Amino acid sequence: MKRQDLVIGQLVAKSAEPIRLKRHQLKDQVGNLLGSILYSKGTYDKYLMHLDKASVYYVNQFLGQVTIIGDWVSKGYIPSIDDGIMQLERLFSLCREYSEEGKLFIDFNNPLKSLREKRPISDRIRAFEDFYLYCYIRNEIVMSLFDVITYDKNEPKKLFELIDEKFTVNDFKQMLTKYIEIYATKLINGDV
Repeated sequence: MKRQDLVIGQLVAKSAEPIRLKRHQLKDQVGNLLGSILYSKGTYDKYLMHLDKASVYYVNQFLGQVTIIGDWVSKGYIPSIDDGIMQLERLFSLCREYSEEGKLFIDFNNPLKSLREKRPISDRIRAFEDFYLYCYIRNEIVMSLFDVITYDKNEPKKLFELIDEKFTVNDFKQMLTKYIEIYATKLINGDV
């Protein structure tokens, strides 16, 4: 799996580069956004409920985006930019529906369980804010990844060549998720 690691790692690094260049700006944007949401909600309880719903939205969005990319790779086909945008818009609409209900697409390994544990509200808010920033950065990387694979016709060819009987689409999605999460964490911590 060295070749798969190399190709997927390089693709995610390429996709994360624009985010790396503006990571301080993104952190400030998220901080300002969260401050304005807190102000508009008026109470910490309402703010926390908003962060919970937003986190559900971002978790579902990420799972859906990785699934879309995996589907494209499994078919050996990248759709036109317009068709790709339509797929994403359908996904975002579905994510809004699920977040209103507080439901995740896949509930195993739910990253929100630990955030929802009983503890002082200030601790829960800090944990949700940190997770919100992480999800925001992670989704920025994925959106950049969509740009890379739809605009650079050489990148999809490299991905299509990875899939075989030993390296399945599920392996691809797991490895892609791993690298995106690594880069998101490194960007937030300033390690890249």
